[in-house]
Amino acid sequence: MRKYLDLFVAEAGEHIQGAVQQLARLGAGAPPETIHSLFRHFHSIKGMAASMGFEEIGALSHAVEDLFDLLRKGSGPPLESVPDVVMETLDAMTAMVAEAAAVGPGARLSYDPQPLIARVRVLAPAAERSPAAARPSPPA
Repeated sequence: MRKYLDLFVAEAGEHIQGAVQQLARLGAGAPPETIHSLFRHFHSIKGMAASMGFEEIGALSHAVEDLFDLLRKGSGPPLESVPDVVMETLDAMTAMVAEAAAVGPGARLSYDPQPLIARVRVLAPAAERSPAAARPSPPA
């Protein structure tokens, strides 16, 4: 299982760095590909976190993925309201991935992403009603 954990840590780090680079390009008049790329980074992190049992990382990634999905569809908030909270999520994910590397697959992480998820959801309230977001969370 250690090799999968190492792979998760490496790939999550690459996606986080890729998202940071794309986030720097986000702003009024950003090309649609920037938004699509950010969506894909968070989608990938979400899937990898789920496969390793890191629910906290998956939940935070899912909220940001929903935000970028709305932006892709043209129904999200103004782009200038997005970078600060997304950068905060990337900082939190970096810390959570580092903790995940130390505690191992499926372990409960010490960081509670719910306050940050709530801040993301303020930007994208319609995402709370999306079919993907309506799926029940796994039991704690």
